[in-house]
Amino acid sequence: MRTFVDFMEKYKVVCSNVILENTLTSGTLYLGDFYAALDKKWQQKHQLVAVLTVAKDLNIEPAQGIAHKVIDAIDDPSYDLSQHFDECYEFMSIWLKRGPILVHCAAGVSRSAAIVIYFIMRFFKWSYIKSFQHVKAKRSVICPNEGFIRQLKKHEKLLGLVVFRESTLEEEQKRQTQTKPSRGVIRGRSVVIRTQKQPLTRFK
Repeated sequence: MRTFVDFMEKYKVVCSNVILENTLTSGTLYLGDFYAALDKKWQQKHQLVAVLTVAKDLNIEPAQGIAHKVIDAIDDPSYDLSQHFDECYEFMSIWLKRGPILVHCAAGVSRSAAIVIYFIMRFFKWSYIKSFQHVKAKRSVICPNEGFIRQLKKHEKLLGLVVFRESTLEEEQKRQTQTKPSRGVIRGRSVVIRTQKQPLTRFK
């Protein structure tokens, strides 16, 4: 039987990738596992300004000077991760204006992936499936549990995304440049995800 350690040893060596070429945010959004959250040298090298931990009972201490928010979520289909959607979105939005951030859980597969998918859905006004596919394409190991998927699809409806026509990245960029951002909207370029060692996925 494969253990969690076996899984991490296999995937932590995969190279990083970019999901969206151009960015609307000023910072880079990284999606990864707890190895990335423990790697202070990597955090300093990439000038992280914030870390969002979406997991319970992980003893994480980012490098000095990095903002850190902890969501005590468990990876269980019955757990209501959606109760944290808004606060995670706000935290990510605020800190992405200032620089690169890391969102992680234990494996970077379910909890943190669901939070990043929600961020993409809400920020770009993209459907669940489109947001999922963009993250999955660059971080193949993501697999939110069925409960989190149901919650994301529920919020897809609450956000009114199911009635929107799927826009292309080019259309989104044009809309962002022609429309004055309202309060709370991230300025800059578009989101990007990339993976460092595949513990990581980066959103520039």
